[in-house]
Parts: sequence; C-alpha cells; structure tokens
Amino acid sequence: FALFQAYDPGNDGKSTSTGLQTEFKYKLVTGAKDMTVEKIKADGTENYLVLRISKEKELNTKEISGYFEKFYTAIRGFWRDSSKQSYSLILQPFLAVDHSISGMSFGSGFLGKYSYKADTILNPERIFVLSHEIGHHWFGGEIGAEDKDQWFEEGFNDYLTFYSLLMTGYMTGKEFEKKFNTVLRSYYSSSVGSLPNDSVWKNYWKMGDYNKLPYWRGSIFAFYLDNKIRLASKGDKCFHDLCLSILDFCKTKSEDYKFSEDDFIAVAAKYVGKGNISDDISEYIIKGKEIKFTNKMLVSPFSVTYKGDIPVIEVKNEKEAERLFH
Repeated sequence: FALFQAYDPGNDGKSTSTGLQTEFKYKLVTGAKDMTVEKIKADGTENYLVLRISKEKELNTKEISGYFEKFYTAIRGFWRDSSKQSYSLILQPFLAVDHSISGMSFGSGFLGKYSYKADTILNPERIFVLSHEIGHHWFGGEIGAEDKDQWFEEGFNDYLTFYSLLMTGYMTGKEFEKKFNTVLRSYYSSSVGSLPNDSVWKNYWKMGDYNKLPYWRGSIFAFYLDNKIRLASKGDKCFHDLCLSILDFCKTKSEDYKFSEDDFIAVAAKYVGKGNISDDISEYIIKGKEIKFTNKMLVSPFSVTYKGDIPVIEVKNEKEAERLFH
C-alpha cells in the first residue's frame, strides 16, 4: 500500500531513509491502500497533502488542495518565512469515532483526524482547526513558550487563526463577529474565567473550561492588544507587526529558548509603552482579571455593547473590518 514518511516525504518507501536520531523525533509514518499524496507548491516550498479518501467520498479534494496552497502561502507571507522546509498536512478519517476533527502536530506538519461520516473536510469548524494547527508551526514551533503560558501559545495562535482566515477570505467580518462573540460569551460566563495564570496549567488536563481557558483568555487579550496598537500608532502598526517583532526576538535566542512574559513585555513595549503592557499582562493574564471593553478601546469598524456582564462585539462595517487584516 501507499506509504508516506513525514521525515523523508519524497520517499514512497521504495528506498531506505537515513538520518540522525534527533531528526526522527516527532515524525510520522502512515500508509493505506486508499491514501493519496499530492505535492503542493507554496511560496517556493514543496509541501505535501496526504489524504485517505475512498472513491465513494471524494470530500471536495480539489477544494482541500486549493485551501492548503492558498492558506499556507499566505501564512508564510504573514511571517515572512523564506525557509525551504516542507510542511505536511495529513488528513485521515477516524475509522469508527464520529468526532468532527482532532489531531496532533509533529514538528513540520499536522495529522488531522475527522469524522468518518463527514461529507467534506472544509466546513468552518474544521477550517478553523486546520488553520490553527498550521499556525503552530510558528506559535509553539519557531516561538516556544513555557507550559504555564498557554495563553500565548494557544490563545495568540487562536487570534492568529482569526487574523489569517480574514486575511485569506476564508472568514468574513460577520463570521468573525459571530465566532469571536462565542469566545467572549464562553470566557466571561465561565466559572473558572478569573483563574490566575499560575493555576491554569495545574488544572489544564481536567479538560472542560480549564482546557479552553488559555485559548479564550489569550485570543481576547490579543484582540484587545491589536486594537490598542492600532490606536496608539494611528493605524500604522498592528498585531502583525508585534508577531514579527516576537519572531525576530526569538531568532536571536537558542532553538529551544522559551519566550517568557518578561520577553513579551520587552517586545510589546515599543508598541504601547512598557508601563502599559506591564500593567496589562499583570491584570489580564497573571491575575486573570476580565477586560472591560469600551468603544474607546476599539478601532472604528468595531463597537461593543453588554449583555449583562458579557461584552458583545459588533462589526459595524464589514468591508472596513476585513481590510484591517490584509
């Protein structure tokens, strides 16, 4: 049967693969009779889309290929990534588990497993998960943080997912409004939403809201900070510039360096001032205090109202909001 080796993707198993022991860590070998391997060119790199799809369920294979090429090219452009490293997106159905999508990253790729009942891989939920996991090549890969700082690795990566989907047209302004308000509602109504950061990782594997808390907190804080940077710079700088500055900082460190809260303050200070960002990290991340959004804290395409104690973001001008992310 067809074989794919993530550590030697051009080799279909007909010859021996060799390498250092460390090069095989977190790498993957997979194979099946109904598996296909497609080379995807993206921004000068040769990447691999690996699908296991029966003839009875094509699952929009051309659209999946088009998504991967377009999204991966765009996110490499976002990060100004000129490396020649290939990326492998491997998507295979669960054999008997009817779960929408799950999976794991493995260094230079992602293995996604989706419901065996699915008639397409590209519904909005699965696109968000796939895009989030591709984003981990940078947040969590090129930029690594301590386990206790999942608000950064997961939460900022979630906001990057919103940003990149808006950037590529896979999410509209109104779709952002709907999904981001779900995040706000979940976080502000959670019984553990005010948990201080040093207690989050201790409870992370209890799952439920404990598991989702760093995603919610980090993405909300990233949205808040994106708006703050745009307002402070009069529209000249934004979340994108902050991400590039963080990456540039990490490039000066060793490969296994862990980006810290103090590092974040040092990098973000040039956009909003050291006192401002230090206070923000202390209040909204370390202590877990909720951000009390006001219209003065948001750029013009957005406004905020409240439903009880829960902020509700409105996209007042969809086209103008979408242009913010291009």
